[in-house]
Amino acid sequence: VAHFAYPFAVQLREMFNQNVISREKLLFLHPDAGSVKRIGPAFRDALQTTLGIEGNPNKDTWPQIGKDRDKETNVSEAKEIRVDVKGMDVVVFDDIIDTAGTACDLAKSLKDAQARSVTLFAASAILTSKQKTNPAATVEFINQSALDYVFAMDMYNHTMTNKKVAHAVEQSPKIHSLGGGPYLGAIIKAIHMEIFEDTPVNANSISAILRGRHSDQQGMAIPVP
Repeated sequence: VAHFAYPFAVQLREMFNQNVISREKLLFLHPDAGSVKRIGPAFRDALQTTLGIEGNPNKDTWPQIGKDRDKETNVSEAKEIRVDVKGMDVVVFDDIIDTAGTACDLAKSLKDAQARSVTLFAASAILTSKQKTNPAATVEFINQSALDYVFAMDMYNHTMTNKKVAHAVEQSPKIHSLGGGPYLGAIIKAIHMEIFEDTPVNANSISAILRGRHSDQQGMAIPVP
């Protein structure tokens, strides 16, 4: 997830512009202690630069959600919300959406605490179903949950694994796929770029791309309407 801050930020900016969520009521949360590495300085820098939010990317000031994890089932549930979320548009970043149990439980807890909306961004949406007879059960679970918006990079192609899940995702009012092609293409181009005397300073800088500070950043990510 640490590498996709810029596409996430572009989507958030579009949501601001369309008045889907409020810049003034925005609240970033991270789900547990393990997620601290995923929202490091480069991640926060990309968000702040792209969204025009002031802050020090080298200092983690995001509230953390308390969670309990069952060691036998590996399922987590939110046990406490340590910050006032009333009326806030809460945005959470995670690496993988698997069965979505933790995410849906978290969204319910946030809504019970009177959050205005809950948006989840993830690097991959596996959407594993616990119901063998219904492979799209997790998609249906998300559709019926307290989550308002779910965005995942298109790194996992469900049309290659289960077309029923792919169709369910396409029809979902909440789950949206973010295209990673232009963004990853820009990174590959930078890696193999030949450098000349007149080449811009950050033209081949992967760090600049990840932080949303590349001289040719525009067009690397396309938001979902």
